Amino acid sequence: MMTSVFVGCSSDGSKQGLSESNPDTATPTTAVPATTSAAAALSTPTTVAATTQIPSTAYEIGPLPSGQTPRLDLTAIDDILRSGALGDFFTTDQDVDEASITLGLIIDHSHTSIPTAHDPTFIGYVVSGGHSTCVPSGPPRSDGSFAPNFPCHAFAIIDANNGQIPVSGSSSDMP
Repeated sequence: MMTSVFVGCSSDGSKQGLSESNPDTATPTTAVPATTSAAAALSTPTTVAATTQIPSTAYEIGPLPSGQTPRLDLTAIDDILRSGALGDFFTTDQDVDEASITLGLIIDHSHTSIPTAHDPTFIGYVVSGGHSTCVPSGPPRSDGSFAPNFPCHAFAIIDANNGQIPVSGSSSDMP
C-alpha cells in the first residue's frame, strides 16, 4: 500500500508535494517509528462528511468506514511531525498546536491517471501547518541573480496504520 507525504514549499501554500530543501524534487524517506512522547500537543483531528479531493494531489479523503479506527494515535503523529523532514517545520509546540489535522479514509489514485473503485485505500491523517524557509531551486534569473528564499509550510498524508511517509514531488509557485 502506497502512502505519501508532501513537504510543501510555496509562497501561497497552495502547491504541495515538495521537499523542503529542493522544491522541484523529492527524496524518499522511510517509515517513522511510532514512539510515545510525554504529551502530544495535537488537538482532536477533524473528520470529513463526504469524499473530497485533497488539493494538488492524486488523493481523496473520505469519511472513516464504520468501526474502523487508526492504529496510530495522536501521540505517534506528534512524534512523526517532530522528526525527519517534517521536524524542520514543526520545531515548537505552537507549530504542532496550530497544525490542521484531518482523519479519514485516504483513496490513492496516484498509480493511474484514471481513478477506479479499486484504487488502494488506507486510514490516514492529512496534516498541514508548521513553518520554515524554503530555498528555490533552478537556474539563475536572466539577470544572473537567484530567487530569494521564501516562507513555506508542510503538508503531509500519513498512513495511520504504520506511519509511512514516502515523499512525492511536483512543481511550486516561487516568488
